[in-house]
Amino acid sequence: MVFTHVLVGVLVGAAAAVASGGPVGTLVLAGAVGGALPDGDMVFVHRKTLHYPVAYSALAVVTGVGAVAVSLPIVVVLAVAFAAAAVHCLMDLLGGGKEMRPWLERDDRAAYDHVRQRWLRPRRVFYDGSKTDFAVAVVAAALAWWVLPSRFDGVLAGLVGASAVYVLVRRRITEWISEDHETFSGFIQEKL
Repeated sequence: MVFTHVLVGVLVGAAAAVASGGPVGTLVLAGAVGGALPDGDMVFVHRKTLHYPVAYSALAVVTGVGAVAVSLPIVVVLAVAFAAAAVHCLMDLLGGGKEMRPWLERDDRAAYDHVRQRWLRPRRVFYDGSKTDFAVAVVAAALAWWVLPSRFDGVLAGLVGASAVYVLVRRRITEWISEDHETFSGFIQEKL
């Protein structure tokens, strides 16, 4: 769902730019980075090391209130990044578990709750690389396209195109990887 996470982050940044009148490019970049950030833990413990569904949500609320109260650009940027990271984690909760083949529904670990120190269960509304994942990416891109200046059209089209390719090859990728690897994270760690 990496492309979907980035596109939803771009949408968060675009919405913040419209609402705040802040620098569009900076806020869109903050949203994209915040949307992608949690998956940086693929080389560690995926959906635990950098996934903080409760903390990112709390930080998004605190910095969002701060952004409205003080209108400092850095606070707005942080609010966007934390909001996009929080949405990423919440989307993972709607998806499947962290397994390499989420359509098999074998893993009940969606994201780790560091506050309660336990794994949160997936809701399995959609999973990584599914048609629904792609639909969410397209809707996020369309909404962002609607509010962003035309200079972002190429980026949005590129991300949607990359998402389409990913959905087309997602299951094939798992055919090339041994069944011994239960997660992409484990596979990546072994290769590193």
